[in-house]
Amino acid sequence: MAKQKTVFLHIGTNKTGTSSIQHHFFQNRDLLASHGICYPGLGQDAAAHHELLSWVTHPKKHEKHLKALRKEIAPFDTTIISSESLCDLEKPETLKEVFAGYDIRIILYLRDPVRYLLSWWQQDIQMGKRYPDMSQYLVTKRRSYIDLVDRWVEVFGKANVTTHVYDRQQLPKGDVLLDFKNITGTSDIEGMQRLPWDNNPSVSGNLLYFKLVYNTLRLPDATSQKMIDGLTDASKLDSTFRIVPKVPEILAAGTRRIYNEELKELRDRHGVEVPTTRSIDGVRIPELDTIRRDFRKVMEFSEEKGLPLAEMAKYVKF
Repeated sequence: MAKQKTVFLHIGTNKTGTSSIQHHFFQNRDLLASHGICYPGLGQDAAAHHELLSWVTHPKKHEKHLKALRKEIAPFDTTIISSESLCDLEKPETLKEVFAGYDIRIILYLRDPVRYLLSWWQQDIQMGKRYPDMSQYLVTKRRSYIDLVDRWVEVFGKANVTTHVYDRQQLPKGDVLLDFKNITGTSDIEGMQRLPWDNNPSVSGNLLYFKLVYNTLRLPDATSQKMIDGLTDASKLDSTFRIVPKVPEILAAGTRRIYNEELKELRDRHGVEVPTTRSIDGVRIPELDTIRRDFRKVMEFSEEKGLPLAEMAKYVKF
């Protein structure tokens, strides 16, 4: 009897090293294929498989795409699919139908909710048009960890859902990529190249504050790729532009109160111990002591590089 083929579905969550994992496996697709492992391109040569959420949500509409995906993975013993968007899938059983006949393994990472929501707050400002207040965000933005785990366990079974914690103390050598490779059985493949940079860096400090002001002014290009790439480049101007933001104990306490009960339930029922931060001793946003210097530095850089952020100099002075 032929051995059952395996599909690993990495479903996130976001802000747990997903971009680094996705770009690493995408970069090494050819090498993986030579070892019988498929990291699909979904017809677009994309590092992440975000399109799959739409396809399985509306399978009849995307029957052609799903058929092409099944054809792409058919020759391989192992397939690895990665998209944090799949966390939003309300009915995971549709994936069971798409990959019928395969041994389906779910991989999920959870993070300390204070650091998770903080990183999400940074991303909403950095890559979006919003200008949320941190103190409100940390107690209103929420993803229920227990509901998420339960939803996938109910469909695929507890033994087939691997839930690890995105925490340096719990990861092998503090490395989420190494942990992921251990789970998928790819850690022993020699020659896999690792990218020398962070694929999805979170900007911080006054640079993040300037983007928040830009969003408040409702200027164009807030979500353009040129803006996102420009912020990544500008973050190299000063170390404080990449240091985690400061979260006082009183703010962290609000998030901890919201999550305490379900984290206890997660530990008791699924054996997953997610830590919670009491406070974060990071950089203030804004950092008023250096705001004039930082603004001048960022505006000069943006003007020189033709970056959208330079536009705000017409409306704001520090």
